[in-house]
Amino acid sequence: MASGFKIGKIFGIDVSIHWTLALLFFISLIPISYGNYLLFLIIILLFICVFLHELAHSFTAIKNNIPVREITLNIIGGASIIDTTKVKPDTEFRIALVGPIASIFIGCIFGIFSVLYTYGGTLAYILQIMFEINILLGVFNLIPAFPMDGGRVLKSYLQKKRTEFNATMLTAKISNVVIGLFLLFSFVYTLIITGSILYKEFEFFILLFIAVFLYGGSEAEKEAAIIKNECKSLSAFDIMGNDFSIVSPKMSSSDVYKHALSKRQDILLIKDKNSFNYIDPFKARNYASKTAKDLSSKAIAVNYKETAFNTLSKLQSNNVSLAVVLKNNKIIGVITTQRIQSFIYLHMLANKSKKRI
Repeated sequence: MASGFKIGKIFGIDVSIHWTLALLFFISLIPISYGNYLLFLIIILLFICVFLHELAHSFTAIKNNIPVREITLNIIGGASIIDTTKVKPDTEFRIALVGPIASIFIGCIFGIFSVLYTYGGTLAYILQIMFEINILLGVFNLIPAFPMDGGRVLKSYLQKKRTEFNATMLTAKISNVVIGLFLLFSFVYTLIITGSILYKEFEFFILLFIAVFLYGGSEAEKEAAIIKNECKSLSAFDIMGNDFSIVSPKMSSSDVYKHALSKRQDILLIKDKNSFNYIDPFKARNYASKTAKDLSSKAIAVNYKETAFNTLSKLQSNNVSLAVVLKNNKIIGVITTQRIQSFIYLHMLANKSKKRI
């Protein structure tokens, strides 16, 4: 990802750290120079707990045969990048709920050790803090508002008697009410707490940041639902291009470039058993000693009947820029991220024009 870096892989899932978290770790190192390790230890433990929270989501998804590409840890928690294009409401309910349950369970473990450890001191303080933070994390994630786990739990519950679109839109409305109540609570809380004006302003800024984060997530879910609903009749077949050719993975870079010029094609594919890669031939001329396979990037395969929105979601969740369109296991076209975004935009624009008429 552009704004983070990969630190490893667990059970086939990439684990990345966002630059904001890296910055927080750096800030937490400053007190160490004065002999104070407490803040650093708490932050390390906190994000181990957040990682376990996200791992609970990922394991539940994998258990239900839903691909998980990546777990990203950031300054406000974490996110599991899961392919949700064909997740049933009951499955989404379980995936969303297991994260907060994991956090509350972890918090209870810290709480038990906090009670059993009666010697006081720094360790007792850390155990108490981690108990409180994990319980708070679990409860906060159960708030019935997007993009929190509680919002997804609510949406999947509402979807039992409604369409996915109607359930998402209703959840988005409820989310806005919850965010409004949260802002009211934040204002009242800042007025009644004791402390300096600077401290109160800092507290309110943190709560305001959380409210903005919740609102942004809610609007993103609402916008995605609208796009999905508007483009449900638009399939991969409707938007695919056929300006491509298949080349050998052993073809030299110079031959790749010559082939692209002679065929006047800017998308070249490599098929390797059941996987697909693609080449930007105009980059090939800069790598004389490379083969087509060396220069290729990963592509995904989608069925020609797949909806445009689901195709775009799969491209984004797999972090690739090109999809190969298949019909009866035969390649019939290709779709780039840029192409599909343009088609979706034009399709929605045409729908708006029809409604005005």
